[in-house]
Amino acid sequence: MTTVRHHLAHALIWAVLCLMAQQARGNSKDYFPKEMAKSQTHLNTYFKTNGEHGALFGKLLENQDKTLPKPIQLLQASETLKVYIDILTNLHNETQDETAKKDVFYLKSKMEELRTKYFSDQVKQMKVLSQHLKQLEAIKIDDKVVQRKAIFELKYVYNRVSSLGDPSLSQSNPSLRRRRQTRRPIKSKP
Repeated sequence: MTTVRHHLAHALIWAVLCLMAQQARGNSKDYFPKEMAKSQTHLNTYFKTNGEHGALFGKLLENQDKTLPKPIQLLQASETLKVYIDILTNLHNETQDETAKKDVFYLKSKMEELRTKYFSDQVKQMKVLSQHLKQLEAIKIDDKVVQRKAIFELKYVYNRVSSLGDPSLSQSNPSLRRRRQTRRPIKSKP
């Protein structure tokens, strides 16, 4: 168990370092507070991390900017923070050293704060999406009743999904914006 914890700690610390390096390369503003950097440095020393295991999240976050639309990037960033929080929770529960435990707790609380502050809508959307995906995964594709229902609903589903991807039906399409109605003069009664 110590080996797993040790590798998780190495991976987590290295990932934070990669994120910091990525941020330094791609963004002139440094969002990482000095107090967090201090805690991270303490944990690097405690867990003897040196980056030998490679990046955990850095590559994923680096590539997403080029390939995914902004709403998906936000969902992915929110879920990345959730995984960090889970890793830090696990480390906090398994770490015996009180100073390291405090540093892990502090970093975890800062990650939770970040997720709550910037991604509360994405957290809600992800929960809804997750529930929907679970419902889809629960569908028994070899069930004859399910197959009949699927055939019956095929046209509706096809049209619904097609309308989502149809740019002419987009809410932001200027041609669909409501035009102002010109007022007709009120006729006076003779």
